[in-house]
Amino acid sequence: MSLPSSSSPSPPLTEITKKELSPSYNIPVYSNARRHTAKFKKASKRPRNLLTIINNRPPLCLVHINARSIKNKCHEIHDLIIDRHIDILCITETWLQGKQDDHYITTACPNTHTWKSLPRPGRKGGGIAFIYSLAITNTTFTPLTRENYESACLSFQSDSATFSIITIYRPPNTSNTKFVAEFQNDILDFNLKSSPYIFIGDFNIHFNSTSPTVTKIKKILHDNDLHQHITETTHQAGNIIDWVISPVSSNRIRKTEVVDLAISDHKVLFVDIALKKVDLPKRNITTRNYRQIDISGLQDSIRDVINEVKNINDFNKVLRSIIDREAPPQCRVVSNRPHSRWFNSEIKELKRKKRQAERKWRKSGLTVFKDIYKAAKSALYNAITCAKKAHYNEKFQSITSCKELFSTANDLLGSKKSTPLPASRNNTELAQNFANYFHGSLIIKLNFLDRLHHNIIPF
Repeated sequence: MSLPSSSSPSPPLTEITKKELSPSYNIPVYSNARRHTAKFKKASKRPRNLLTIINNRPPLCLVHINARSIKNKCHEIHDLIIDRHIDILCITETWLQGKQDDHYITTACPNTHTWKSLPRPGRKGGGIAFIYSLAITNTTFTPLTRENYESACLSFQSDSATFSIITIYRPPNTSNTKFVAEFQNDILDFNLKSSPYIFIGDFNIHFNSTSPTVTKIKKILHDNDLHQHITETTHQAGNIIDWVISPVSSNRIRKTEVVDLAISDHKVLFVDIALKKVDLPKRNITTRNYRQIDISGLQDSIRDVINEVKNINDFNKVLRSIIDREAPPQCRVVSNRPHSRWFNSEIKELKRKKRQAERKWRKSGLTVFKDIYKAAKSALYNAITCAKKAHYNEKFQSITSCKELFSTANDLLGSKKSTPLPASRNNTELAQNFANYFHGSLIIKLNFLDRLHHNIIPF
C-alpha cells in the first residue's frame, strides 16, 4: 500500500496490522504516531498539587566569640563583622572595666552597628558585650545580676514576637553546683515569658564529658525541652565549653558552625536563626549627572540671560534653573555601607594577602600556614592602626574651633550623646504618643483653669 506524495512532510506513520474494527472486518490501517492532546478546561486550584516556594532570604546571623580582651583585637572584630555580614555579635571576656574603656568597643563597632556592654568594674577579665545592626530596632539591653556567672540579655522585636538572646560567661573558678542552680532558675524564668530565646556563651564546662555536673545539666535541658546544638570542640584543648541552647519547640536555629579564626584560644560560633534578616539602614540622597551637560549649550544659556539679571539673588535663581534643566536632580534610596576614612591601597593589598593566606591554611590544615595567616593578619591590623593615627593627627592639626575639637575627640573616644526616647515600634507611633501626651496635659490645665474661674468669689 503506497501513500500519495505531498509537498509538505508528513508525520511519522505506524502500521497497525489486523485491527479488528468489527468481527467481520480485518482492515490494516495507518495511524499518526504523534499523540493528539485534547483541550481541557482550565483546572481548578488544588493545594496538594502546589509546590512550596522556599524563601531564599538569608537568615539572621548570630555569632559568639570569647575574645580574651578586645583591647588588642578591635580592628579584627571590626573586619569580622563586615566580612561575615554579622547581624548580632556576642562577645565574652571583653576585659573592659568601665566607661574609660568604651573607645575600644567603639573602634570594633562599624558605623552600621551599635553596641551595648556589661563591663566588670574593679577586676580584670570577664565582661560581656553585644554589637548589633542598627536595622534591629526596639532593642532592650538588660544586665542580669547573678552570683556565680555574668549574664546579659538583648531583646528585640521580630516577626511580631519578642526574641531574647542571653549571653553567659561563667568564670572557671566558680562552684558548679551553685551555677547549675542559678542557671536552672534562669531557664524557668524565660520559659514563663512564652517568647523564643537562645542561651549562648562560654560556660567553661566540658559538655563532651560524662561528669556529674554535665549529666545534671543534660537532664535539666531534657526536662525543659531544650537542646544544646554545638557538637564540635570549641577550645584548643579539645573540649566543648561554648554552648548554644534553645527550645526544641521553637525550632529557630537552622544551622550552627564552629570556625577557628585564630582570634583567641576559643573558636567562633556562627548560628543561623530562622528570623527575617534585617536590611542595612537606608537614606535618601539627591544626585546630578553633571557629565551629561553640554558645555557650549550651558555657556550659551548663561550668556543669553546674564544681561537681564539685576541683582545677585536673581542671578542665583536663574543659574539654578539652568542647572536643573541641563542636569535635573535625581532622588535615590541607598543603604548605609560600612566605611573607614583611613582605608587606602596599602590596606587593600594587605587584606588581599590575609585572605589568600587564610585560604591556604583552610585548604591544607597545616600549622605552618596558620602561622603565615597570623603574620599576615598582624601586618594588616598594624597598618590599619598606623593609618588611623595618621588620619586623626591630620584632622586635629586642621581644627580651627573648640566645637570641632570636642566633636572629633568624642568621635575618637566613642562618647555618644544619648537622646532617650519612649519605647515605640516606629516613628509614627512615637510622634502620636507625644501628641497624645501634650494634648492630655493641655486638657488637664484647661479644666483646672475653668474650675478656678468658677470658684473665684467677687468682692
